Amino acid sequence: METLIEKDRLMHTIMEQLLRIPAVLERSSIGKESGDITAALSLSSAFPPSYIEFLTRYGGVKLFREGFGYQMAVLPTPMKVDDDDYGDLYQFGWYHDSFCYFSPTFMKPGAESPVYEIDDGELVMVAPSFSEWFSRGATALLSQQPLMGEGELAVTFSEQEQAIVRRRTQYQWHITGRTEKFVVINMTNLSDATLDFITIGVRSIDRSLNGAVRVDVRDLAVGMSKDIPLDCYSELVHPSQVELFNLPEPSPATRSMYFEFQ
Repeated sequence: METLIEKDRLMHTIMEQLLRIPAVLERSSIGKESGDITAALSLSSAFPPSYIEFLTRYGGVKLFREGFGYQMAVLPTPMKVDDDDYGDLYQFGWYHDSFCYFSPTFMKPGAESPVYEIDDGELVMVAPSFSEWFSRGATALLSQQPLMGEGELAVTFSEQEQAIVRRRTQYQWHITGRTEKFVVINMTNLSDATLDFITIGVRSIDRSLNGAVRVDVRDLAVGMSKDIPLDCYSELVHPSQVELFNLPEPSPATRSMYFEFQ
């Protein structure tokens, strides 16, 4: 039977492997530099040692992009939520479509704690510890990643697509206001040509929503600026609870997720 020390070691081995594959990982912060641990401990002194060690070493991480979201994540700081049926829970991340929690009922200082999900209204234990939850989930997702066979040529951007990649970074924007339905941005075209669309990342403040919005810039000539209202999933989250952000540079493998190439 694996000991807790062996399970923690496996967690770190997997994470170090993932750090060598930047395409599957986004680090939202680094624990020792960001105050993640202080913020976590301000909520409770009983978070599991493997979880505290993970935040200290790696900070918040998102793993295995799927569309504009990620299949697995560890938040940089846990969130205390008040569930109608189960009271206080600490949401620390997600796996696929399910948020993952620690329950204060089963948290003791210096001891590991089970990981729970809420499935059809039931609080279900999905792993006996954070390290096992992470290792099991990351291993499963890692095994599903496509591998390039020997002699298989990597897909590259065409010259036209390379120009799009370069020009999209020369469109600059900032938020100028919010209404009951829209987030209003001011967009400036500082490139040497006009694109049809720009893709901007969208997420809710509580990180329950991750996506993107298409910005129509077909009438934004070189050197021009204009205010553009954006409907950022207003049917799901109020504009005051939305953050906009620049997405990572497209790669040939992710071109289908960017409206610039459509």
